Amino acid sequence: MHLRVLALLALPASVCLAQPLVTNPGFEQGSEGWRAWVARKGSAVSFLPGEEGHGQCARILGEAGSRLVLSQAVPVSAQAHYKVSYRYWAGPNGAGGGTMGFCRLAFRDANGRFVDYPAEAQFLDTFDRWEAGGLLVKTP
Repeated sequence: MHLRVLALLALPASVCLAQPLVTNPGFEQGSEGWRAWVARKGSAVSFLPGEEGHGQCARILGEAGSRLVLSQAVPVSAQAHYKVSYRYWAGPNGAGGGTMGFCRLAFRDANGRFVDYPAEAQFLDTFDRWEAGGLLVKTP
């Protein structure tokens, strides 16, 4: 698996010009503000220049079945709409096709307990080109 995420922004959907809620959304400062968690061995993250005019990207490499999570906690309001947008390039380390990863949002209540509220988008193989993606969610 070979995945590059260019930027990840979380914005209140009603405010188009709001500051991103995510710290270091374009990875300009590498992993600053991000937490990396390796769920299965055989994966690694590095930071390198992204597509022209778009700054840095997070490069995630892994063997089949490997799993690496880049995460960041951001404060959100209950029952509010948010837009998460990103650009990504995804491809396998060998044979083509399939899901290369996910943009998955997880929510916790005021006491820090996980709230089962699915919000995710797949990173499909982009066949050697950058793609835009995003999620529009209403928080629980």
